[in-house]
Amino acid sequence: MFAKIQNVVAYGLVGSLTIMGLLGTIKAAPGTPVVQPAVLSSNFFDVTSLCGLAFFLFIGCEYVIPIANQVDNPRKKVPLGMVIGLVLILVMQILMVIGFKNYTPWAELGESTAPHVLYGTLLLGPVGTYWMALVSVLAVVSSVNTVISSLAYIAKGMAKIGLLPAFFMKSNRYGAPWIGILLFGGIILIINATGLSTSGSLSFLILTGTVFWMAAYIISHVNVLILRKRLPKAPRTFKVPGGPILPILGSIGIAWMIWNIDGDPAVRLSIYGVCGIIMAVLMVFAVGWVKGVMKKPLFKPYAVEEVMAMENELYPVYNDPKTGKMRPALEYEPK
Repeated sequence: MFAKIQNVVAYGLVGSLTIMGLLGTIKAAPGTPVVQPAVLSSNFFDVTSLCGLAFFLFIGCEYVIPIANQVDNPRKKVPLGMVIGLVLILVMQILMVIGFKNYTPWAELGESTAPHVLYGTLLLGPVGTYWMALVSVLAVVSSVNTVISSLAYIAKGMAKIGLLPAFFMKSNRYGAPWIGILLFGGIILIINATGLSTSGSLSFLILTGTVFWMAAYIISHVNVLILRKRLPKAPRTFKVPGGPILPILGSIGIAWMIWNIDGDPAVRLSIYGVCGIIMAVLMVFAVGWVKGVMKKPLFKPYAVEEVMAMENELYPVYNDPKTGKMRPALEYEPK
């Protein structure tokens, strides 16, 4: 169901924005084009302060990984799909930005609380207003569907290897992890009900979440470098080209975006403060869980054989969370 919904909304969303961006780029829309500079600031730091916000457009493609085992030929299709998706988003956003420049006065754009709807109206009139409103609905459905479904599967996978309580593994008859779905769906409801998702605080929430995502991406880059060194011949589904070059460049670029997450120093410190508090809480939980519940030493790597065994549905059955060792298969033979 997650994939079916996502296919409909993603194709509708990306297709609509690409068409509207292309119409604006080639000036083929019935709206009245405007003449204005394409570059508002050539100051390097003005640009870098917005990189974190722009980076938000590209995060989340890794959400396909939790359902990779349900994809035909995942070794080929999952990495290829992620790369194609990122390139499509890049092209789509370039077309949209050029279209905005051709049809939307910068002053009106800066004052608008719904700039995408403003662009649709100036581009196609009432048709553009309704079309962009539909695009907005598709964008919300896509984001909520992705967050609820993928995080629920991620929590299920973490519970499977003992990193979260076992109740996250509970699934309904369709195989959906219903506890995680209800939990993450409830969090989204609370965010909307309390007004945290209003336009005034939305940018701050996005930038704060982006910093967390960026930190996770840096960890992933470091993991690639460590595993390349420690286990160069281990089986893998995808090999990053260029050796250590891309992970190193990626980590440096992401660290630079975190450092310049916002042009206002006060806002930047507030983002760092919120992230620091949440990371400290998560760190305390992680250390307590690993040492107290899992009874495992910190930073001790798993053997490749056990990591591969984790992919099997029977792993939580045979793995003893108290000792961290695999139980004998004879204990589970029918009596």
